[in-house]
Amino acid sequence: MSDSLANFYQTLNAITMWTSRIIPIFQIVFGTFGNICNIIIFTRPALRTNPCSMYFLAGSINNTIAIYFTIFVRYMIEAWNLDITLTSVFICKVRQYLSSTAMALCSWFIVLASIDRFLSSSKSVRLRRLSSVSIARKVIILTIIIMLALYSTVLIIYEIAVTYGQRVCTITSINYFIYYTVEPFIMGVIPVILQSIFGALIVLNVRSMHNRVVPIADNARNERQRSNDRQLVKMHLIQVLIAILLLSPYAIQVTYYSITVTMLKRPLPMFDQAIFVFTLNLERFFATTNPVISFYLYTLTGPKFRSEFKRCIQNGLQVTLTATDLIRYVPIRVQPIVQGGNQTNTTTSQPKRTGRGNNVQPIQRQ
Repeated sequence: MSDSLANFYQTLNAITMWTSRIIPIFQIVFGTFGNICNIIIFTRPALRTNPCSMYFLAGSINNTIAIYFTIFVRYMIEAWNLDITLTSVFICKVRQYLSSTAMALCSWFIVLASIDRFLSSSKSVRLRRLSSVSIARKVIILTIIIMLALYSTVLIIYEIAVTYGQRVCTITSINYFIYYTVEPFIMGVIPVILQSIFGALIVLNVRSMHNRVVPIADNARNERQRSNDRQLVKMHLIQVLIAILLLSPYAIQVTYYSITVTMLKRPLPMFDQAIFVFTLNLERFFATTNPVISFYLYTLTGPKFRSEFKRCIQNGLQVTLTATDLIRYVPIRVQPIVQGGNQTNTTTSQPKRTGRGNNVQPIQRQ
């Protein structure tokens, strides 16, 4: 091996090492905060009655599982050489089983939300009736059961073995690598295709939505429902676009490797193998970013989501200040803001204090 090639390998290894130590920290911190906020917001009364919110809620719970069973465990292994999967065969199998299932569900919950938005925006009344909270709950449970069944093979094929003089939790038989090549299709290729198809169908339905005739009765309620639906469609389309961009490179490269190396038996040269491993690690970081960023996408694209997030902050701040008795130190004019009040006319009229407490009553205009 020439000196230039050896230096090239060392550079790639150094970049891989530092990215493995730095990027996962941000993924874990921001992903945990974002998904906890998602869970709180999507369980609020204003959003939990929408079937699309059910898929977002299930996806947020699953994303939290994926972050800790995939990103956190891999970070401890690659950055600090602390591998809990080597403590026992049972932990080795269960961790890989839950990690694979959770990462696949990250993509499939987006697919389910795409199908729901397609149904809810359809002109057909029969299709729109399929978009309901009860059906969403059943579909979520059924999808989880199917994914757990598909990945049950992981509990058989993964063992603790010695590879290149090192104990690792890995697939023990070369024959089972055929299954490993199928896994990216379940997690990446098929979901990306379905997300693209239903995303395009949603756009077509939204364009024709303006010509739809709606009942005149209860216009305020219908308008609120349509507004929420439009915001959820916008939030979801952005999520679909980002998911496709994050998953496509990983899916394409793994598919290429599966066809050329595993099926056609054409091993890569040493230089190409080094490039493949390096780019695959980067694309894996992109793919594992998918369960991290949903909260930030929803915050940027959904006004209703932002208002519910603001109410959560106000409620949490109010409970905290009240429980710690710090509410007494908050200025009187700030208290309505902290408590989520609607006293907006304090700038035009001076507050009138009654008694010793902090009650504020605006002076009525004659």
